[in-house]
Amino acid sequence: MELKDLRNKNICLLGLGLENFSLAQYLVKQGIKATVLDKRVPKELGDRYKKLKAAAFNFLCGPSY
Repeated sequence: MELKDLRNKNICLLGLGLENFSLAQYLVKQGIKATVLDKRVPKELGDRYKKLKAAAFNFLCGPSY
């Protein structure tokens, strides 16, 4: 599988820590969208949430993520 093949796949990132945030930014540059799951709410994710939401990432946040 090549990176370009991910454009047609459902991708999920579990947690939005430093490493997954960097990965998400890389995916955005490659034109790949993903869904981020995190037990924290958007307010707790702060700027990371805002930047990825602006890049059209989907989020499932909160205790019942």
